[in-house]
Formats: sequence, C-alpha cells, structure tokens
Amino acid sequence: MWKQALIILGLFEALFLLLTTISDRIPDAIMLTANVAFASWLFMEVMRVRLGHAPTNSTTHGILSRSFLVISFISVILAFVDRGLNYPFRLPPLPDVPLVTGLLLFTGGVWLRYISIKTLGRFFVTKVQTTNDHQLIKNGVYRVLRHPSYTGLLLGFTGIILMLQSTIALALFLVVGIPAYLYRIRVEETALSRVFGEDYKHYRDETYALIPFIY
Repeated sequence: MWKQALIILGLFEALFLLLTTISDRIPDAIMLTANVAFASWLFMEVMRVRLGHAPTNSTTHGILSRSFLVISFISVILAFVDRGLNYPFRLPPLPDVPLVTGLLLFTGGVWLRYISIKTLGRFFVTKVQTTNDHQLIKNGVYRVLRHPSYTGLLLGFTGIILMLQSTIALALFLVVGIPAYLYRIRVEETALSRVFGEDYKHYRDETYALIPFIY
C-alpha cells in the first residue's frame, strides 16, 4: 500500500510542479499551504484504502457509489489548476477568504473523518458493502450523525477549494459533487435498511444524515 500511496502522491506533486513551470507567476503562500495540506490528506486517504475492503462474504451495493470521491478530487485538482494558471476558466476568483477559514474547515473535516472511521473500526469500507455479521454503529459521533465521515469529506474538500478561491471548482463541487454524496447516502441507507430493518428506521428517525439540526 505504501507504493500505491507514494505513486499517487508523486503524480499529484508532478501536476503541481507542472503548474509551477507553465504558470506566469510563482505559487503564493496560500497555494503552497494548500498543496502541503491536501498532499498529506491524500496520502492518508490512500493508505486508509487498505482498511476499506470487506471480507469475501460481503455484498456490494451501488456500482457508482464511489463517484462522489472522484468528483471531489477532480474539483480540488481543478482548483489548483485554476489558481496556478491565474484563473483561466472565465469565472472571476472568489472574494478573498482568510487562509485560516479554509484551514479550519479543512482541519475540522479531516479530524471528523478520522474519528468517524476509527469509531467504525472493521466496518469501515470504501464501497457500500454489508456482511453477514454486520453491526449498526450508534456510539461516538454516530449518536448524532449517520454519515459523519461524509460530513468530514465535505468540510475538507470545501476548505481546500475556498483556500484556492476557485469559483469554477466550487461550482463543480456544489452542482455535481453534492448530488453524488446524496446518491451515496441513499445507496448506503437503502442497504442498511435491508440489513437492520426497523432498528435502522428508528436510528434514522433519531439522527441527522450530515448536518445537525439541518439534514
């Protein structure tokens, strides 16, 4: 897994160096900070994939259920390209956002995703998969949110995009990415409803999907 993580990280940094080479300006502090933050997170996420495979007796649901991650990463890459080439996509950059704002969203998102996955333990999978001995986790952050790891992803990706101030990337993430997250949630909740029946229905009635008091 180390090799795969280093290869993906190397490809991302190669893109960053390419942007630096062809751009007419030196990367600023915000772009460099976003690069370090996102590269570190990307490495951790790739390393985490080794934990995200259910046993062979598992059932997989929703063949497009991981499209939300693809769209999210494309949005961030687009944000780097947009800023690196001085916003060439015909949309003006977002108004100045303090670096600390993006960092806080990003840091909060990474932390929330980490504790969510740690709470799930062996039941964390990157696909929507259920097993014969599947358990419904209701402790920790799952007492309030049913999908806190997705909330963490939303915060993390939004934080990076806001730091880079790319209007086109933010539009892509909101218009295409959010529906992909909602589709993933729908597939996951349908699968869990089949496995746990009324128990999951009661759990769903007592919790929020992504955002406390809102959704």
